[in-house]
Amino acid sequence: MTASVTRPHDADGFVAAARALTPTIRSVRAEIERERSLPSALVKQMAEQGFFSLWLARALGGPELGLTDYFRVIGELARADGAVGWCTMVSSGYSRFSGFLDEAVAREIFGGGSTVVAGTINPTGKAVPAPGGFHLNGRWGYGSFIQHSAWTVGNCFVYEGEAPRRGADGAPDMRLMLFPTREAEIFDT
Repeated sequence: MTASVTRPHDADGFVAAARALTPTIRSVRAEIERERSLPSALVKQMAEQGFFSLWLARALGGPELGLTDYFRVIGELARADGAVGWCTMVSSGYSRFSGFLDEAVAREIFGGGSTVVAGTINPTGKAVPAPGGFHLNGRWGYGSFIQHSAWTVGNCFVYEGEAPRRGADGAPDMRLMLFPTREAEIFDT
């Protein structure tokens, strides 16, 4: 027998769900500190409730919360544990990209709204044009929550040969890339 989870659809519902989750979060605080990571069972529970998709586009079935409501929810989780608030902010913040992507791509990445996305927008990667997209290479720091992510964000400069490609204004061509985390090597620093 399986149980279904009712997902909140608005800020008040997410705040209430965060408050209901607070005893569970507080019960694993020592484990979070010791392991330097959120427990997988907690991540799964939070994903099922949609906490990592607070800015997921409505067109994709997400709540697409406004900024004030978004931070009300994050604040409630952070009151229970700072790391939980931080990791939720990182992943759910990236769900904002869903509204700017082709719908098929957004659905592939963000799925049903329970996908964990992590990474960084620091442009330390190198992208080389290739058939169907780009080949990426680089090392991105500050990958909070990456060990639980299905997708990774990494900003890159686009290269042609040995030099960064430049736009009409002379600025380097920088692209925000999303790629499956399984394609990356994670360094535990």
